[in-house]
Amino acid sequence: MNRTAFVTGMKLHLMLFVVALLMGVGTTRLPAAEPADPKLAVAYRRCYFAQQYPPDMVREIQDKLQNAPRALDVLTQLAKDPRPQFRILVTLLLGALAEADGAKILWSLLTDENESVRLAASGALIQLNQLTPVAGDVAATRDKRPEVRRLAIATLGRLAAKNDEAALLQCLNDEDELVRAEAVTALQGKKGKEVEAGLLERLKDKSAQVRWTAARALGTLADAKNQAVIDGLETALKDPDWHVRAAALMSLGKSNLIKNDKIADTITGILNADDFALVRDRAADVLLAANSDKVAEALAESMVSTNRAT
Repeated sequence: MNRTAFVTGMKLHLMLFVVALLMGVGTTRLPAAEPADPKLAVAYRRCYFAQQYPPDMVREIQDKLQNAPRALDVLTQLAKDPRPQFRILVTLLLGALAEADGAKILWSLLTDENESVRLAASGALIQLNQLTPVAGDVAATRDKRPEVRRLAIATLGRLAAKNDEAALLQCLNDEDELVRAEAVTALQGKKGKEVEAGLLERLKDKSAQVRWTAARALGTLADAKNQAVIDGLETALKDPDWHVRAAALMSLGKSNLIKNDKIADTITGILNADDFALVRDRAADVLLAANSDKVAEALAESMVSTNRAT
């Protein structure tokens, strides 16, 4: 390559780079120095704040926080900004700041009028809980909007705080079926007689989705010593909705319950007679996993059965 052309080309690239810097094209301006609050500097890096969008709002927030001795005090005010995207950026920082008191702001944003802000607040609470313990707040579970109640329950479930159990149990009786189903999911994996009784009661729910969710959740409580759960799941095997029957089968199959001859015989009957192929398939899976002789007998019977449903 001609040396003169090479030098000219390099000068051109350098000029374009300088112009880009002056115009702010392709770059995000960083604060002139580290912010006054050292926790904020860590939060910026933790959530890649300088790379967030829109850049003008990022710069505005950085400028307002730059000299604040405690960033949380300023963020409390910034969370009231009328622009939804601005509030989303605030939730991002609150989730990364590792200040337990920031949870109070995020819980209030969980009832925000904007759905995207609510979702961002929920995610920020979960992230914050990974950095420092977050105290639960059940106020949003009583919001008049079912979508807000549902999100609040899902968030509480992810935080897994013991003191939120009573509120979640109350939510099992919510008027909205999706809220009830979310409460069942949030209680999944929790122990205790009250939780057990609440989940068993949902097996009788008028909503098939709630019954299906309850049948799945009870799989974590099913064991040979828990006759109430066994009885509930066996009853669910006769549910009019095939989704519920399939879920009950899988919950029974998660434990050694299948070694019980009575339960094995019940599931064998389902394998031979249920109207839905997926339910029969689940029954075969459960039997095969724990009792291959039983499934072999049942399959042999199915092959000679006059019932074409099998």
